[in-house]
Amino acid sequence: MSSNWGAGIDDQPTCNEIARRLEKLLETDDWCFMVDSALQVDAWGFYLTDGEVQTLPPDQVRSPFRARTELVREFCDFLRHCGGFEVW
Repeated sequence: MSSNWGAGIDDQPTCNEIARRLEKLLETDDWCFMVDSALQVDAWGFYLTDGEVQTLPPDQVRSPFRARTELVREFCDFLRHCGGFEVW
C-alpha cells in the first residue's frame, strides 16, 4: 500500500477476512497496533540510526508503523462494508 498505485482488494470476502484477522490481533492490545520493523523512531517520531537505537533506553525506541487501536477498528468497520477498495 505504500506505493499508492491503485492496488487493493476487489471483493468483500477478502475484506471480511482482513477485518477478522486485524480484530484477532487487536484482542492482545488495547492501545496500539504496531508492526515490527527494522526502522525505528524515538518517542517524538524521529527516525533513528542503528547507533542511536543502541544508545537509547528500549522504552524510547519503537516501530514507526503503528496506529491507535481505535483507528484500526474503524478500518475494520470500513472493510466489513466496502465491497473492495483501491489505494490511490
